[in-house]
Amino acid sequence: MKKLRNPWVAALCSLLWIGWGQWYNGRTNDGLFYLGAYMVSAVLATFLVVPLFLVSFWASVLLILLSTLVVLGIFGHSIYDAYRTADRINRGEAAFTRKSRLFWVPASVYVLVIVMIAAILLIGPVPPAEGHADAIPETPVPTTATTPAAPDTQRTEFFDLFLTKEDLPADYAPPRYKLDTRV
Repeated sequence: MKKLRNPWVAALCSLLWIGWGQWYNGRTNDGLFYLGAYMVSAVLATFLVVPLFLVSFWASVLLILLSTLVVLGIFGHSIYDAYRTADRINRGEAAFTRKSRLFWVPASVYVLVIVMIAAILLIGPVPPAEGHADAIPETPVPTTATTPAAPDTQRTEFFDLFLTKEDLPADYAPPRYKLDTRV
C-alpha cells in the first residue's frame, strides 16, 4: 500500500489553519466549506453578542459559550475529516489527484510571518532619531498650580443622575393617582 497522504500532516494542517488539511488532501470545496462555516459562525456570534449584552449579561455569556462550542466543533471536525480523508486516500477508498492550489495560501502566510519575525529579531528595534530632539518644543510648566477640590465620596457620578428631595422645588407636591378599577 503506497502512502499518498500522511493523515497526521493533514490533521496538523487543519489544526494550524481551518480547511488547510482538506486542501492538502486535494479537497478544495471541503476546505472552503469548513473555512466558511467557521467564519460565518464566528462573525455571526460576534455581531449578536454586542446587542444581546445590552439586553442581558447572562444571555450574552450563554451565546459566547454556545458559539465557542460551535466553533470548536467545526474546528475539531475539520481536523478529524482531514485525517480520515487522508487515511481513506491511502487505503484506496477515495481518489487523489493533487493538492489543491489553495494549499499554498496558508503556507505562504506562515512563511511570510516567520520571515517578518526573523527580520525583526535580526534587525532589532529601531534606534531613536539622534540629533532631532532640538526640534521638539518644550512646553512651559505653570508656576502656580492649583490643587483640585477633593472629590465627593458620598455620591458617585451614577447617583447624580437621580433626583433627590433637594433638587425639587419647595412647593412641589407629588401627584395623586387613582387606580381605575373598571375592567
